[in-house]
Amino acid sequence: MDYEGSRPGIPIQLIIGVVIAIVGAVSYLGSSQVNPITGKRQSVALSPGQEISLGLQAAPTIAMTTPMMSWIGIPGRDPS
Repeated sequence: MDYEGSRPGIPIQLIIGVVIAIVGAVSYLGSSQVNPITGKRQSVALSPGQEISLGLQAAPTIAMTTPMMSWIGIPGRDPS
């Protein structure tokens, strides 16, 4: 059957979807870095400066909500 307005070949929606998937994969793989502490590759969306800034902003909240008992049992840490 031949429908009016249809054309043979690959549907444009499939082409657009493949292009979006390729751009996403390249973006994801391009943002991966090796963690210097663990040596593992990880996907990073933030720069090191942004990570430090977020950590410094969150530090007071974390310090206020972390029970002091969590420090007990850490090797090299004096619980007193």
